[in-house]
Amino acid sequence: MDYVKKDIGYHFEKIPTTYRQNFRYQFSVTGVSKNEIIRLRNNGQLTDRDVEIAKFLFTHTFATAEQIGNYLNVPGEKIRNRLEELVKKRVLNSFFLAEVDMKLNNNMRDALIIYCLDFGGKYLVSRYGGMDTSDWYSTVNMEGADLVAKDLVATEFFVNLYRSCGKMLVYYTTQPQMKVGNKHVSPSFVCGLDVVFIRKYLIGEVVFDGEETIAFRDRILKLEGLLTTNAWRKYFCDVEEPPFLVIVAENDIVARNAAAVVNRATEIDNSKLLLTTIDRMQNLFYEKGAFLVYDPNTNKMRNVIVNTFKPPES
Repeated sequence: MDYVKKDIGYHFEKIPTTYRQNFRYQFSVTGVSKNEIIRLRNNGQLTDRDVEIAKFLFTHTFATAEQIGNYLNVPGEKIRNRLEELVKKRVLNSFFLAEVDMKLNNNMRDALIIYCLDFGGKYLVSRYGGMDTSDWYSTVNMEGADLVAKDLVATEFFVNLYRSCGKMLVYYTTQPQMKVGNKHVSPSFVCGLDVVFIRKYLIGEVVFDGEETIAFRDRILKLEGLLTTNAWRKYFCDVEEPPFLVIVAENDIVARNAAAVVNRATEIDNSKLLLTTIDRMQNLFYEKGAFLVYDPNTNKMRNVIVNTFKPPES
C-alpha cells in the first residue's frame, strides 16, 4: 500500500488529501503518569532539550525530525533517535500517512514520520516549560491529511523565520481563535517581531493549489473584518497599526491568484500584503527572492527585500 515517504522533503503540499494518520500508540491518559514524568525529569532521563522539543510540538502540533533538528540546530538524523526515545516514554507520539490503516514495519524505513505531543509531553511542558496546557487535548493531533500538510508548511515557515530573525522573533502561535462580530477567525499562524524597538505582527495563511478561489476566499473574507476595522486592536493592543498579511502559497502561480483574490474581494491594504512560497521561504527572509509583492494593476508580482526580517547584526 502507498504511504508518504521521506523523499517528499519539505513539499508537504504533495501529501494526498485522502491519506490517513497511522499513530504509533493510541492516545491514553493512562499511558504515562505525571509522577513518572517528574521522576524521569528529576533523575536526568528527561533533559532541558527534551523540554524544548515538547514545547515546540505544543506550539506547532506537527513536525518532522528535520524541522525539529533545524530549529535546535542539530542534524535531523541525530535528533531522530532521541525523538524515538521520547515516543517510547510517551512524551511524544508519532504517525505516518498512508492510503489505508496499517502498521509501520521494517520494510517502510523510508516512511515520513511526523511527531506530535502525547500526554507525557503535556505534563512536561506544563510543569517545566511554563506553558498553559489547560486547553490541550489529544484530539488536536487528529486531523485529515490536508490539514496535516498545511500545519507542516506552517511549521516550516516558523523554522525558517526563526533561522532568519533569531531573537527578533518574540511571539508565535498557530491557529489562534479570534472573533470579529459573530464570525470566528482562525488564521494559519500569527507572529510578532521586535524591529528596532518597534513591535510588528504578521498574520499568515497557507494556501494550496485549487483552493485559492473558493476556500481561501472564504477565509480571507473573515480576515478582512479583522484587518480593515478596529477589531484587530483587541488582539494586537500593543501596536498602533494592523498586522501584515503573509500568504504562504504552494507556488508562484497560487501566490498570484491568492493575491488577486485579496485585492478583488476585500478592502485589505495591498501595501501590507506579502507573498512567499514553499520554495522561496527556504531562503533567508531578508534576502531578495524570499518574498514577493503583488501589483493589482498588472496582475504581476515582483521580488522584494523585506528588511523587517533582518537582524541588526546581519
